[in-house]
Amino acid sequence: MEILFFLIVAAAIYLIPTFIALARKHTYRVAIVLTSIVGGLVGAFLYLSVFFLFIGVLVWVVCWLVTLIWCFVDPKKAARAAQQSDSAVTGGGDQGQGDR
Repeated sequence: MEILFFLIVAAAIYLIPTFIALARKHTYRVAIVLTSIVGGLVGAFLYLSVFFLFIGVLVWVVCWLVTLIWCFVDPKKAARAAQQSDSAVTGGGDQGQGDR
């Protein structure tokens, strides 16, 4: 019973980046979900084999860190925000052109 509780808590913690990406409607949320799930499964299977214990933990941690950072970085939203701020600063981009 305690092992089942530990597995549920560990899975919930491991899927935090997935929940964040889905809640923020990240542009690459499907890729983040797949990376998180596949990385977690590969890490768990490697961890369960005695010979790849360290590699399994390493895969698990690296995939979790990658997806955690990735869920907060959305390049398309950042590009749109930068474009909007540029057009607000220049006044729409037509200033200085004059009538030609």
